[in-house]
Amino acid sequence: MRFALGLAVALLALLGPSCKHHEPLPPPADKPQAQDIPRDYALGRLRTLLPLTSEVICTVPKESLKPTDIGLWVVGNDAIEIRSSRGKPSLFLRYTDIVDTQLEKVGKVVHLRIYTSIPKDPGREHFAFVWSVEESAKDALMMFESVRKKPQ
Repeated sequence: MRFALGLAVALLALLGPSCKHHEPLPPPADKPQAQDIPRDYALGRLRTLLPLTSEVICTVPKESLKPTDIGLWVVGNDAIEIRSSRGKPSLFLRYTDIVDTQLEKVGKVVHLRIYTSIPKDPGREHFAFVWSVEESAKDALMMFESVRKKPQ
């Protein structure tokens, strides 16, 4: 009996730290002003920020990429292409498909969730970009909000 209790306590001690706290972060106060950011500036910032992610998660198609899995980031005027270094098909995110952006703190990292019209479940994000620095995630959110508008 004592062995079973000891085993249960040991399992809880091991599994406890692996559970990560999910905390939605409020949108930046200046999110409505993102539309005023010049498109060229926003694209340049995305070119700088996206390679700093610690992980990219895509739900359609289901894929998770670490920086070593990414061969090239192509930040174009209409979309982002993420080319795999492992010979897998590229992932695409068209700016006109974006319907919402949200930040969520998960453990010690921040997820920038991009919701698009692509997944069948509208409550499911299409992409999640993971940063260890919250300010980088907030900055990227503003740049994605800026490029959602149609090119001029």
